[in-house]
Amino acid sequence: MAGWSAVTREQLVTAERALIGGGLWEGLRHLGRVLRERENVTWFGPVLGTEPLGSELMTDLAAAQRPLLLGATSHEFNHLATLVQTDLGPGLTSRLLRGLGMPAARARAYPAAFPDLTGTELIGQAITDRLFRYPVVRIGAARAETSAPTWAWDFRWRSPLTGLSSHCLDLPFAWHNLTADRVARAAGAEPPVGLADEMHGAIGDFIVDGDPGWAPFTATEPFARVFDTESWTGRDPYRFERIAVQVERGR
Repeated sequence: MAGWSAVTREQLVTAERALIGGGLWEGLRHLGRVLRERENVTWFGPVLGTEPLGSELMTDLAAAQRPLLLGATSHEFNHLATLVQTDLGPGLTSRLLRGLGMPAARARAYPAAFPDLTGTELIGQAITDRLFRYPVVRIGAARAETSAPTWAWDFRWRSPLTGLSSHCLDLPFAWHNLTADRVARAAGAEPPVGLADEMHGAIGDFIVDGDPGWAPFTATEPFARVFDTESWTGRDPYRFERIAVQVERGR
């Protein structure tokens, strides 16, 4: 791990992009492997301190006998679809999604579930769901057999700069650090302080009291807190993702 300190961000990005290659078709092949769940979208894994976390992380989280709070933003990795943005128009259909490896039933559901998205944007949403939003549902459902409760959030506030709720946009609100470097580049000049008050407070309550303040996520009552300009708690905010996972398992 010590060697990482000598590597710049630009060198890491260049090295990872070299693994994917360039051009439309290589980008599509990579996206296809990601959507088939045969390949990670990145070759860099999470670490705890200086130790890389193992490949069984998802299984360990599902089985952990301790309270868990987890969530995702609405458009975590939608920007990855820009790999093909210049080469594909808005006519992308469920047939192309199937060609990229998405299960047929799920591919047919995407255009209907997201009618305002172009074909390229549907690819981006599928990547976000595969990497972030499906795991929220899978872990929450798997933990139904544990004795420890699970709480979920769905961060939907959209940056005025991008119109999206992208990867890591929730972190300045979670830490209540809206004036940190580069936050304005992602969240705009005036991100809502009230949302930071609410989200940071909920996480603090979970850490101190073991309860963020809304109903837990269970297999039969999949409650989640939606953080937005006006936040709310719903019985099934991850409904599309939950049904997509159930269809995949043949339920």
